[in-house]
Amino acid sequence: MTCGWESDNSDVIDVWFMGGEAQVFVVSIHRPDTVDASVTLTATLSYGTETRIVTFVVLVRAEHTQTDPTTAELLAEDLQALTLDAMVELSTVELPTSGLNGSTITWELQTTDSADLVDNTLTLHYIGSTDIIVLLATLPTLFDDRNPPQSSGPRRLSQGDGLLFL
Repeated sequence: MTCGWESDNSDVIDVWFMGGEAQVFVVSIHRPDTVDASVTLTATLSYGTETRIVTFVVLVRAEHTQTDPTTAELLAEDLQALTLDAMVELSTVELPTSGLNGSTITWELQTTDSADLVDNTLTLHYIGSTDIIVLLATLPTLFDDRNPPQSSGPRRLSQGDGLLFL
C-alpha cells in the first residue's frame, strides 16, 4: 500500500514526502496573520490496482483575528449613543424604543405628578412657570438568536443626556 498527500495551499499547510519504507510525510502549518484559511488536503491511497482519493478540508485559524463585539459591548454602545434632544420643551415626547445595535429599550419613570409615561410616550404636566425635572431610567435588552436575551441593567439618564425639562 502506498499513500501520498497534497495540499491545495502550501503557504498555509505544506506537506512533503520525507521518504523511506514507512512513507513518512512532514507537515508544516503556517497560520495566516489576520484571516482564517481553508485548506484542502488530499490523500491518494493505492493498493495493487486499486486507488482511492480522500479529501479533508481543514480550517486554519489566523493568529490575530478580530472578534465580534460581545452582547455586553453592544449594549454599552447602545447606552452610550442614547441621548435625547434638548427640544423636550414639548408636552409630549416620544422616547426611542430601539438602540443603535438593535437593542429593545424600555423606559421607567420615577413617580412624579409632573409627568406620565405610557410605553415610550412621556407626557409632561406644566405647572405655571416652575421648572420640571423628570428622572427616567432606561433598560436596553439585546436579543440574539444564538443566546438568551441579555440586558445591561437600568441606567438613570441625567441632564447631560438632554433630560432636564424646562
